[in-house]
Amino acid sequence: MGVSMSEEFYKYMEKIFDPSEAPRKPKPLEGIRVVDVTMIILGPMSPSILGSLGAEVIKVEGPRGDWAWRPIVPSYKDNLNSGFAVDNLNKYHISLDIRHPKGKEVFQRLVAKSDALVENLTPENMDLWGVGYKDLIQINPGLIYFWHGGWGRWGRYAGIPSYDALGQAHSGLAGITGFPGCPPLRALDWIGDYFGALSGAFGVIVGLFYREKTGRGCYGEIGHPENLTRYMDWTWIYISLTGEDRPKTGNVDIACGPAAIFPCKDAMVAIAAVLDDEFKGLCEAMGKPQLANDPRFKDIPSRLKKENLEEIIRMMSEWVKDKTVNELEQIAEKHGFACAKVMNVKDQYESEHLRYRRQWLIVNDPVYGEVHVRGMPLHMSETPWHVRWVGRPYGIDTEFVLRHIVGLSTEEIEELKKEKVCKDWRDMPEQLQKMGYAPPDYWKEEGKWLRT
Repeated sequence: MGVSMSEEFYKYMEKIFDPSEAPRKPKPLEGIRVVDVTMIILGPMSPSILGSLGAEVIKVEGPRGDWAWRPIVPSYKDNLNSGFAVDNLNKYHISLDIRHPKGKEVFQRLVAKSDALVENLTPENMDLWGVGYKDLIQINPGLIYFWHGGWGRWGRYAGIPSYDALGQAHSGLAGITGFPGCPPLRALDWIGDYFGALSGAFGVIVGLFYREKTGRGCYGEIGHPENLTRYMDWTWIYISLTGEDRPKTGNVDIACGPAAIFPCKDAMVAIAAVLDDEFKGLCEAMGKPQLANDPRFKDIPSRLKKENLEEIIRMMSEWVKDKTVNELEQIAEKHGFACAKVMNVKDQYESEHLRYRRQWLIVNDPVYGEVHVRGMPLHMSETPWHVRWVGRPYGIDTEFVLRHIVGLSTEEIEELKKEKVCKDWRDMPEQLQKMGYAPPDYWKEEGKWLRT
């Protein structure tokens, strides 16, 4: 037998996305330099995404480093914080006090040679230090300046700080999450931060595209609540049409169904049979083919009526309870509807499918050695993303960046260190010796990664 058209299609797609070739292919943002003045999650993740797409990201930390995030999440190796490490992929880490006049001058020289700046400090801080958008755009008219924050820098709530939980609360997301009759529920894990960072990275890319067309830089910002509100699907038009608040529905999708999560014999399982053919297949699988022609369930609008949907969900719940996940997945494949196990983190981590698609990968980090990190859901055949290293020790790249990008001499760098404007890896010998630290290869290959 010959190869079917379907088999040929999947083989072709697998070939052009060959995971083993990804590290050797060009990256879409190669040649773009991003200055990162961020803390915690919402800010750092955005330039981390840009770095995975090939941008050269330089993270600037003040005298205390990212004091709010480096020590919070559990660590398993000296100075390798598991949260900080994966939220700061592919960055150079320098120590620089930009509040000090000499630090400010060095920072301005760095920004003058950069394409974008991302920050999420208290709204007015950078401006108070003389390195805000209105200051830096004079030095670099093509700069894309992007701020991540809570409620924005203009409007009624301007300047009020926010964390992920507050963003979920103020956006309305927490209010509609959970089961009927239960209190509002925060969605795990820092969804406002990670969605916000994704939108922020997109904003920087849009700014770069604008500059490509006009030659001018621009300012952009994104806040927690507005970003989450954007992803709350049909909520706002529903309220405008009905005058009613959106109800909590737990594990049942009341807008696209039947689709819900059910307990089965050995685990929890998600089942969806939305389209007419899918619903017909589900009815046949449940041994109730006549339901597909029942006036209550004949089409999508009929099936989504409250009483009809509740009846379908009740029947599905009874049907799945004595079957295993494996049985249900096989039945779903045979009858043409969707079914999947509700995975836990261990299931995800051990998934061969996700590892093959580089959603979990092993990074041979030049400082920490072998580290397991998450990937990116974006796949590009010719310009894939890549992870070279994880978040690194505070100030480890200071000398390298100040020398090879800013253009300072050894004497100038030593003078800055004496005045406590910056630190480098030599100022942390005990910490780095514990890790068996040695200068990574890029120190020996000057300019290999950098656009000098």
